[in-house]
Amino acid sequence: KEITVGAGDKATQLVGYLMGSRALPHNLLLDVGIGHFTQDTRVKGLYRDCVDVNIHWFMTTHLEWLFTTRLELLDAGGGPNGGYALAQVHYRL
Repeated sequence: KEITVGAGDKATQLVGYLMGSRALPHNLLLDVGIGHFTQDTRVKGLYRDCVDVNIHWFMTTHLEWLFTTRLELLDAGGGPNGGYALAQVHYRL
């Protein structure tokens, strides 16, 4: 994707994400994803990669627990890396 930044300067970005899901026993669903983002292809090392793992537990028709995690690597692990884990409860009417 080409974007215009600053005073009309053009930068090219690369973005990609792939996720697969698999149903597991006991009302569980597993998502595993990988992603890539290059902010500006002209600048070396200005990219990040990520790995996501999500587990959904459908307790009832209306109630879902979600545990989501992400590991993010900047510049192939050479930069300040990060990650998070988050637990959520979703209720659907």
